[in-house]
Amino acid sequence: MLAKAARLGAELKFHDIESEKVAALIRQESNIRKLQMIKEIAATTGEIEAVAKIEEEDYERDLPVKEDPAEAVSNLENLVTIVHMSSDENVITKLADVLPQR
Repeated sequence: MLAKAARLGAELKFHDIESEKVAALIRQESNIRKLQMIKEIAATTGEIEAVAKIEEEDYERDLPVKEDPAEAVSNLENLVTIVHMSSDENVITKLADVLPQR
């Protein structure tokens, strides 16, 4: 009976140690999963920011370019000159030759 009690006492002691180790492993696994989720969230956030930046650059690139007012005045002056000198020639042909192509 004494031997059986000693054996049960030793098993109880190791059971407590084993329980503590298992609990520590569970906590570590939980921490690893949290770290993996944080890593995935960070990677996804980086991808989202990169896509947003690319879309913003594409949007800005697709915006119409504002004309320089001085260039617009110069183009208007060219039109006036062409209209005045085109008494016998086709005005549209002269406009196409003088105005910048877009």
